[in-house]
Amino acid sequence: MPNNGTLVLSQLSREVTKKSKHKVALLLGYCGDNYYGSQYNEHHDTYPTRPTIEGELFQALGKSKLISTLNAQEFKKNHFQRTTRTDKGVHATGNLISVKLSTSGHDELSIRETINKHLPQDIRIWQIQRVNQNFNARKACGSRKYEYIIPTYNLELGIDKLNIILEANMIKSFDKDDLDIVRKYPTLSIKEQPSLTVSIKDYLQTTHNQLVSYRLSEERWNQFRTVLKMFMGTHNFHNYSSQNKLNSSKAYNQRHIVSIDITKPYQIHGYPGEWISIILEGQSFLLHQIRKMVSISIMCMVRGFPVSSITKSFEPESLSIPKSPSFSLILQETMFTSYNKKLQHIGYDPISFDKCQNLVKTFKENHILNRIIQAEAKDMEFVKFLHYICYSQCLNENNGKQIS
Repeated sequence: MPNNGTLVLSQLSREVTKKSKHKVALLLGYCGDNYYGSQYNEHHDTYPTRPTIEGELFQALGKSKLISTLNAQEFKKNHFQRTTRTDKGVHATGNLISVKLSTSGHDELSIRETINKHLPQDIRIWQIQRVNQNFNARKACGSRKYEYIIPTYNLELGIDKLNIILEANMIKSFDKDDLDIVRKYPTLSIKEQPSLTVSIKDYLQTTHNQLVSYRLSEERWNQFRTVLKMFMGTHNFHNYSSQNKLNSSKAYNQRHIVSIDITKPYQIHGYPGEWISIILEGQSFLLHQIRKMVSISIMCMVRGFPVSSITKSFEPESLSIPKSPSFSLILQETMFTSYNKKLQHIGYDPISFDKCQNLVKTFKENHILNRIIQAEAKDMEFVKFLHYICYSQCLNENNGKQIS
């Protein structure tokens, strides 16, 4: 005989099953720094301290009785499909997931409020809308638009001026005997010398306080824009993925960048430095592709690599391009322009984030931008990144050849 807990779950499962189910699109946003990426962790029971966006969402759907509690982890049974996944620490204001829900007798607003009630405050459902049974979230998405936010001090100073600042601050922060050790570890991760932790923190803080006073000139802004424009079009991005050894085919690594541009410098929430945003749209992206695109672009500015370095990176020769920080990358919107015509033709509303822009704007300002500012002020990841590209040999040599 089953125990009472099993009976309760079985009854709940039958109750949900009796309700008619509809395939819906969940338009959502989240702040990613508390999660190990968006994709559900199949080993959640083994690693309960590694929450994911999809894991939290499916728990909320189960608690809302929109899916069977017994099937809350059975993604196939719920006809689950993701448009795109995001990595650990990456945020989103416009992602989309499709799933079959028991929505009978409830309007869209009440369903959304019920789900959000069971979600953490840093994950929000913006909108729920019906889609046809053949809707495939990943295939229907025509392009993805991302925003990458950068402190402008990463772009204003060239290697000579930057080295003067970094060297002076290292001399101030470290004992003479420790300087050589620090220079050998451009990542500043020196596990063999835990006593240096305080000195590293002091070095980063002093450097950060100096760098945030710099402002991006019009000339450097134009230079950076020119560098980024080199990514436009279709290219072999095999050097821009952490998966290229597993998926080395040229067809897999071929990606199309629809558009890429940058904003003018701006300030956020009283942070003393200024920022710019890179806005880029592509049909799809490889794992870590955007962070490596940003990385090599900053290196062109800091280390003076010519813009032809970008073109050369699309050639067959392998290059090891470091990743820029993840905490300021935002999946801005998933776009369904072509598929919307099909949806409208068969009587469904087009998929669009336009109706929820006020909700998105408030969430982005209160959660995502605040977290980005706090992370930069506390951890100074972009200072670490600048230190790394100044003191490492990345891209200087590849089998004895200069990248430039």
